[in-house]
Amino acid sequence: MRRPGPVLALALIIAAPVSLAMAQVENLDPAGDAAMAAGAAPVAPAAPAANVPVWRNQNFSEKNLKGARFSGAHFEDSDFSKSNLINADFSGMVLRRGKMKAANLTVANFTGAVLEDVDFSGSNLSKACFIGARLIRASFTGANINSAVFTGAVFEGGDANTANIAAMARYGPKTCP
Repeated sequence: MRRPGPVLALALIIAAPVSLAMAQVENLDPAGDAAMAAGAAPVAPAAPAANVPVWRNQNFSEKNLKGARFSGAHFEDSDFSKSNLINADFSGMVLRRGKMKAANLTVANFTGAVLEDVDFSGSNLSKACFIGARLIRASFTGANINSAVFTGAVFEGGDANTANIAAMARYGPKTCP
């Protein structure tokens, strides 16, 4: 049986996104449950659900993906650099070793996403939403984070810019623009 090509694969991702919302709610740790009861944002699980396919070495660089839906998808070693991702939905997504350099991520939704070793250098993240996201060694060097919301996001490692963002993540709105 012939495997779908990259264009068809992208169409499948956009047309039929995998939803991890229920799996995330079921996999919250007890500390996360207590934080939610206190009014804090939910925290993304450390690992995706076992039945989600892993997309490796995908190249979405320099593409117009405005409004694309990657919700619940799992990508590794993939490149979204210099792409138009305005209003894209990455909620519940897992991205490991990803590049989003110089991408336009204005109003992008990363709620509950797990972002490990992701490089956002030089990207426009104005009004992006990272509520409850888990950011592991993420880089935001030179990124525009004006009006981005990081409330309840968990930061592990990263550069000096990430440390400053993490300090701001304790405060802020509980909803995104």
